[in-house]
Amino acid sequence: MSQKRLLTDVVFYGGMFLLQRAFNFLLIPIYTRALSQADYGILDLMLALVQMAFIGFNWQHVYAINRFYPKAKEEDRHRELIGTFIVTSVGVSSLGVALLLGMGHLGLLEADFLPSFSSYTTVWWVFLLSIPIHQAFEVLLVQAIVGRSKRLFMVGSLISTVFIGLMCVLFVVVFNMGILGVAVGQLVGRVVALVVQYAGLRREVRLTFRWAVLKPALKYTLPLVPGEWLIFSSVSVSHFFIMGHLGPEEVAVFAIASKALMMVSFINMSFQNAWQPLAMRAIGQQGSHLFYVQSLRMHVAGSLLGLFLITALASVITAVLAPPSYAAAARYLPLMAVAGILSGTAATLQLGNQITKKTIWMTAANFASLSVNLGFLILLTGRLSIWAAVAGAISGGLCQWLVARVSSHRNYPLPHRADTFVLLFMGLVLSVLLTMFVQPRAPLAIYAPATMLLGLTLAWRVFPRQERVVVIARVRQLLARRGSGD
Repeated sequence: MSQKRLLTDVVFYGGMFLLQRAFNFLLIPIYTRALSQADYGILDLMLALVQMAFIGFNWQHVYAINRFYPKAKEEDRHRELIGTFIVTSVGVSSLGVALLLGMGHLGLLEADFLPSFSSYTTVWWVFLLSIPIHQAFEVLLVQAIVGRSKRLFMVGSLISTVFIGLMCVLFVVVFNMGILGVAVGQLVGRVVALVVQYAGLRREVRLTFRWAVLKPALKYTLPLVPGEWLIFSSVSVSHFFIMGHLGPEEVAVFAIASKALMMVSFINMSFQNAWQPLAMRAIGQQGSHLFYVQSLRMHVAGSLLGLFLITALASVITAVLAPPSYAAAARYLPLMAVAGILSGTAATLQLGNQITKKTIWMTAANFASLSVNLGFLILLTGRLSIWAAVAGAISGGLCQWLVARVSSHRNYPLPHRADTFVLLFMGLVLSVLLTMFVQPRAPLAIYAPATMLLGLTLAWRVFPRQERVVVIARVRQLLARRGSGD
């Protein structure tokens, strides 16, 4: 499995993922200006709750598809595998949605830290009804990746992003439907995306239920289910504590700061979407260890570049995303990016646990992260407000990283270089110091380019000398060819 293949897939799948998220980012300035700050805070909480429900009802079929699809394809069982995953995920999520709606109508979802079900009943209904549709679409999107159907992946990704975004803008801005407009736009967009994606992949899917297919997949993924829910909850739980202590306006500020996690997820998911299928295929192959080590270096280098870009332009990003009343978010933005990078690299380090099928350690790492974060939130939110959430996110991410590194290395040791981790943590510490002590005092014209240059230097140093020499030689060759007119 070559590094060139990984880079090609990262560029394509990662590029599509970046395009999706970049378009979604364009919606944030619209929402923050079309909605009041309090309404945007409520919308952020609603979106977090829906995502938590989505993950809670999702039995992590993405991991199962990546792990079991190659063998199923060889044995011509891949259609039943995908069909079983669709039927199961839609069935489980539909039952979960029915349960939540029932609890809401019984008054069991009323709390100071939640958007009121009685006040936002229609919004709750529309958001929750989109979950089973999203589950089915996600299975088909992963099917396009593992089946190497790049055209279908591109079409599905663009429709799910662009069409949903346009629908949301239409209902929020043109029809002035507020928060309900976002919910309706997402529901309509997801239905259309699902229909188009299924039409393209219908020959590769057989809607059925096979226990023989589901049983080994469940054994692999069930230990992951609470872990994935816990790691998302570790981030989202901060919003609910801030809501309970400070109100929706401060939730809105923290929501903008938390967009750093979304920015970092651009890097993480761009890498993971391309890397996971290749990593699973490489198990047991000659040269797989070298591929895994080089992959981690590539991920760390990309993470450092992204982190220092966010650190350099935090005030600019905040000003673009929201009106001046959100300006305080610029102080928290890079620090939340640090937390996101710790979690992202932890996910890559979990490879050893995936290979040995000891996925319970992935859940253990996420549980540790949530426990630490909750400790900060419970003890310090009343006194430190948003700073407690920031400190909890970073501490939780560090704890997750440590558990992932120790457990995975014990189960399946890989020869990662120590200096890769040294440079990673050096970059994280420097970002924190720059944000806390330099950013408030330095002129942006000096601070931004100097910070980006520092990040570029650290990212370049992640690669060992022999790899840097090869890259320089190839660049010189390309320049020489251009100069000679070839």
